[in-house]
Amino acid sequence: YQLGMVSVKAGFIDKAKEAFNKCKTTCEENGALIAAAAASEDESFKESAYEFIYYSLESYLWLGRIASSSEERIIAYNKAITHVPSSMVQSMDYINMCASYMDLGDRNKAYEIITVGQSAYPNDIDILFVKSRTIDDKTKEVEILMQILNFEYKVQPRFFDYATVYNNIAWNYCCIGKFEEGLVYAEKAIARNKSHDYIWETLGELYYNTGNYEKCIDA
Repeated sequence: YQLGMVSVKAGFIDKAKEAFNKCKTTCEENGALIAAAAASEDESFKESAYEFIYYSLESYLWLGRIASSSEERIIAYNKAITHVPSSMVQSMDYINMCASYMDLGDRNKAYEIITVGQSAYPNDIDILFVKSRTIDDKTKEVEILMQILNFEYKVQPRFFDYATVYNNIAWNYCCIGKFEEGLVYAEKAIARNKSHDYIWETLGELYYNTGNYEKCIDA
């Protein structure tokens, strides 16, 4: 397990996969011995047994985390879920699984797995943001994005910014013809981050659809 972790940090992904797989198989082949140690009255034996079990379970998860493709990641994570207690599955694991299902075009499965993740991590705004991307209903997506805005100035997202949330609300309003409502959020988005090209695009669309043609040209 430690060899796998060092290999991950060094960028030797194939070596890491080999090490994690060997960790799993070693624990499986010595399952009877580990079980006996776990049942022993000797505390050092128990501690070692639990440590070996932990390393094995973590290896299942790491094979999903370092997978080279969406297909490989889904297979690895599905194996992990059958072995690993839910308490060991991190929020990013749910996000990784969701992203892989989306990449493979399975929006329903992506929604299903990120909803499980939300149940496990109800206050994780990154999970909430990812969930918004799995919904094929503009109004419902806006509702989720509005929930995220309740955390603005309170929680710092890990891999998105609040400007993008404002933009996505604006774009969804644009798609359902609520141009005036959308413009309010697009202007808030650009005020927060002028470097995202897609925010300028959203702003331009809304300026056009609200008759602000000169501003549309500028955007």
